[in-house]
Formats: sequence, C-alpha cells, structure tokens
Amino acid sequence: MGLTFAVLLAVISYVVAPMLIELAEDKNDNIKAQFDDFRENEKVPEHALDWIAIGLMWMLLLGVTMFFASALVGKDPKKESLKTMSASPANKKAMIKQMQRDLKEAKKQQKQQKRK
Repeated sequence: MGLTFAVLLAVISYVVAPMLIELAEDKNDNIKAQFDDFRENEKVPEHALDWIAIGLMWMLLLGVTMFFASALVGKDPKKESLKTMSASPANKKAMIKQMQRDLKEAKKQQKQQKRK
C-alpha cells in the first residue's frame, strides 16, 4: 500500500509541478528570466527543470504524508510490543532481570488462579 501511495504521489507531482513552474514564471519576471537562462544552458537537458521540480515536489509530498501518518498513529501507551520482546542473549544482566520479571509474573498468575 505504501508503494502504491508513493507512485500516486509521483503521478500527482508529475502533473502539478509543471503547472507550478508556469505559475511562478507568470507571477515573477525575475524567476522567468532565471528559468529561461537555465533552459538555454547547453549542458542541461531539455526538461531538466521540470524533472527537478517533480522530484522535489514528490519528496516534499512524501515527507508531509509520512509526518502526518506518524503523528496520527501515535505511540502505544502500554508498549505491549516491547514487553513481548525479551532481552538480548548477549546482555547477561538484562537476561537475568527479564527472567526475574517473568518468574514474578508467573507467581502472580499462579496466585490469581488459586484464588479462583
């Protein structure tokens, strides 16, 4: 789904970026002169300005959507995913602490089962 969304944003950028270039040229003569100088440069490919604008707009749209997606998802208040992960076997102290927590939790559950 993410790849499809990225391709969709690329298509939107492909359509909208040239329009924005034309709008900027219509609004400001200085920008139009600079764009014309850039286009007349022999070392630059013919539609390089359009492709640069498309790429920048695509990156901007991806960044904005990633920001809003991460802001809307938020954090897990209980952090269940971190609780289910055990410590790294290379870290002996963390493994001992994890085993002690697991043992304590098992004893707690056992007491609750006896009460029922």
